[in-house]
Amino acid sequence: MNPTEIEKEVRQQMEERQNAHEDRNLARKLTSEEKREKKTRKMFEDTSAPEDMAAVYKIKDLTCYHNQWKVDINAQENHLTGLCMLIEDSPFSLVVVEGTPK
Repeated sequence: MNPTEIEKEVRQQMEERQNAHEDRNLARKLTSEEKREKKTRKMFEDTSAPEDMAAVYKIKDLTCYHNQWKVDINAQENHLTGLCMLIEDSPFSLVVVEGTPK
């Protein structure tokens, strides 16, 4: 055998292994619905930590709607509940939230 044929054979074997690898990954890939369910399950089924946790955040400027929107979206995505205290004549605002540890 000459080196060109050996190289061709090796490249073909590499390509077959790569294709098999991609096929296995594609077979294991979760659908979007399964991904959503897995994320929700992981968030609420952690039994090693306390059930609910609370946190207090001091935010410099929450009078701007853009910052309020960020806090709201973050709370929705992480399944948090709580309240926001906009204090007049104060350089900061407080956000109190509770939710699961994750």
